[in-house]
Amino acid sequence: MARLGTPEGIAVYASGNVSLTSPRRVRRVNASPGTIEAVLAADGYRPSTVALDKEGIGYVGGGHRIRMIDTTGEVPVITGTGEHGFSGDGEPAGGAELSVSGITVDSLGNVWFSDPLGRRIRVLEAWPGRN
Repeated sequence: MARLGTPEGIAVYASGNVSLTSPRRVRRVNASPGTIEAVLAADGYRPSTVALDKEGIGYVGGGHRIRMIDTTGEVPVITGTGEHGFSGDGEPAGGAELSVSGITVDSLGNVWFSDPLGRRIRVLEAWPGRN
């Protein structure tokens, strides 16, 4: 049995699988056979929220970054430097300073997130190949 710590974010896939965030981890609960696996475990990174796009790609916010859980299991950072701040609007996403407390993906593939430290709702626009 896996200990979940303090689960914070949850997203349910069409398959019935579930992704959830807890301190320093993102986990996937596989509906069949009913197992839990770590998708991301990182020191110094605190994932807090998770959302899915229409293709089942996961987006995890926390630790002043947004990561994408792709279909291969890779979890690259798609925006955020990891530093506290508010910058980068209209510039390449990798250099943005941000915070994330909520995240969702619209039908066009745009990733919307709340930035409580910047007191804004911000959007990471869909990029080629992600619509």
